[in-house]
Amino acid sequence: RRRSKAICKVFDLPLDWYEAKLQVCMGLGFDGLLSPTGPIAIKSRYEVIQILINMLKLENILTNKDQIDQILISVHREFSSVSHKYIKPIDTCLAFIAQLSKVGIALSLATSDSLENTKTSLEMLKLYTIFSPGIACFDSGFGDKKNGEPARALCRMRGFSPSETICIGDAPMDLLMSETASLKACILVSTGQIPFVQLKSVTSFACRSLSEILISP
Repeated sequence: RRRSKAICKVFDLPLDWYEAKLQVCMGLGFDGLLSPTGPIAIKSRYEVIQILINMLKLENILTNKDQIDQILISVHREFSSVSHKYIKPIDTCLAFIAQLSKVGIALSLATSDSLENTKTSLEMLKLYTIFSPGIACFDSGFGDKKNGEPARALCRMRGFSPSETICIGDAPMDLLMSETASLKACILVSTGQIPFVQLKSVTSFACRSLSEILISP
């Protein structure tokens, strides 16, 4: 919503029409929920930017990746000061992380969020030291998840062998990253915006909750 308002302001577009249109373009439904097809939280940042450019072009508004990127960065910076108000932990996720740490399984994090936001979120949840230094964000310089490099980079950082590393994610993009990086496996969990049935259609390693994953020493 903030991004849509900012884009409208930059291009002097009437909010009543374009704000809603931009929100739908980015995957926010009229029900206030994110679409299972994204692109927000499903596709890479630069795919989202290209979708915005294409939508604006249909309205005879010409822009480019750098301009849209700067708008999003500006919104991101502004939002960072209040982002803590919107961070809500998934209880089963916190319990699962605690279980993994207890049996000595090292954890890393690959996310399409910024490093600044990711650090703020993890520190709020008292999880930063568990993942650090194994954190790869969109601005870490490793590229999109689909090229597998975030996963490979995290393995290098932590000294993990990709063939002994399992990825846990909530979208097909995480599965693609795992396969491209030659990880041992990928488990998809429907705690994100994509329903379990859809995740199950792309991999047999899918579950509804992290509590369904059994951990044995």
